[in-house]
Amino acid sequence: MISEQQTRLPDISGIEQTVSRLVDTAKAEAVFGKPVERGEVTIIPCSEVSVGLGLGRGIAPRLGEIGRERGQGGGGGGGAKGRPVAAIIIKGSQIRIKPIVDITSMISAISAGLGFTLFSLVRQQRRRRAAQFLNGLLALRLGRMLGQRKSFSRRRRARFMRLALARS
Repeated sequence: MISEQQTRLPDISGIEQTVSRLVDTAKAEAVFGKPVERGEVTIIPCSEVSVGLGLGRGIAPRLGEIGRERGQGGGGGGGAKGRPVAAIIIKGSQIRIKPIVDITSMISAISAGLGFTLFSLVRQQRRRRAAQFLNGLLALRLGRMLGQRKSFSRRRRARFMRLALARS
């Protein structure tokens, strides 16, 4: 039985420090780089910044008789990543935005799409062949039944019709 419940507050200084670093990473300065001037041309690099954070903590009360803590735990993590996406080029009164294309990501996406399409086509072809095979078996069975000149009982006729309808 728990006679006394004591809980400790989580250490917030580490959490605050992590959050402040991630917020600093996501500022506008991280997205728009410092302008580079060459003569009358100014280039401003632009990037995409993604920030993620996850925290967890668990504290169980102290047991009065034993005096040991149970079930303590905690954890957290965060991350940020950035990648260049464009450059703003200013020349006199003209402003152009030049996108930066990531060829590796494009090739990966195209390869995945082609692989999925090929997989779907092979699967569809296998199903079609299996259906043709089963239809052939159904026709063979009908031929045998007619060749033996057996009369179709009500039960055999119903079973055959179910098979025929299921395959069509």
